[in-house]
Amino acid sequence: MDKMISIIVPVYNVEGFLDECVQSVVDQTYENIEIILVDDGSKDNSPALCDAWAEKDSRIKVVHKQNGGLSDARNRGIEEATGDYIYFIDSDDYIDKTMCQRVMEQFLQSDADVVCFGIRRVTETGQTWAEMPGADAKLNREEALLALSQEKIRNSACSKVCKKELWDGIRFPVGRMFEDVATTYKLLLKVNTVCCIPDMFYYYRRREGSIVTTMTSRSLRDLFLMQKQVYDDLLPIYPAIAENTFFNLARSAKAYVDHAIYDKSEHEILDQVKAFLQENKAKILPWGGTEFKLYYKAPRLYPLYRRLRQKISK
Repeated sequence: MDKMISIIVPVYNVEGFLDECVQSVVDQTYENIEIILVDDGSKDNSPALCDAWAEKDSRIKVVHKQNGGLSDARNRGIEEATGDYIYFIDSDDYIDKTMCQRVMEQFLQSDADVVCFGIRRVTETGQTWAEMPGADAKLNREEALLALSQEKIRNSACSKVCKKELWDGIRFPVGRMFEDVATTYKLLLKVNTVCCIPDMFYYYRRREGSIVTTMTSRSLRDLFLMQKQVYDDLLPIYPAIAENTFFNLARSAKAYVDHAIYDKSEHEILDQVKAFLQENKAKILPWGGTEFKLYYKAPRLYPLYRRLRQKISK
């Protein structure tokens, strides 16, 4: 019997996009799938739409729960999944109808633990273009982690299908943004083989008001914390790969500090981030560029410079 893919769809207030998303999953040419719609306490018509889809297709299971955020909804989906593989799709996006078929072919051919593919961006007018082109490679554990640190493999959970057992002991961090950053490297630490294919099966709709378009004190905080976790965990095992992640970590730290200059709210880890930048001054200065040099060498002038930049950008 063909192995089953559990497709987990967290749902929250997406009544305008949900039907297109679910239709793209129902239409998969590979039919041995289960579709888990996790209604995360939606306040619009999404719960009723989920129930209507379950009436249409016996492969669909609906879970209604109190709002707990994206990570909590995904984690609930993992608990409900009974398939051999797990995949996540955001409920305002959609996938190519051949995605599951093509991915399963790769699992059978390569005996991979994870199959990764590319992503297309969808504009408001329905046009698409390559947002994150896929690669064409078969990688071992260390090679996969290196590719992740070089952004050749994306953190996005929506760009990969994983064997279910990889999720044993791993869950998304509830209450945090950039949850994929905190989980993907943990999955790759457990693999033997990762297969990357160039196909772009995922269609990503970037909307105003989404996490990636509205960087706030909270999102910058979480980005720093998630990247710091990756760096600290990889450093004892794969120090060279950890160092590849360090520079993005330093940039996130400075972005958090910069944001605090003109927004005093929700900066509860500001002292921790400043301490990180100070402790790593010798490592950062040689590559940091003009802004980092100004931050370190003219600390009184730097806030004035940032406020001026903020004023000009408005």
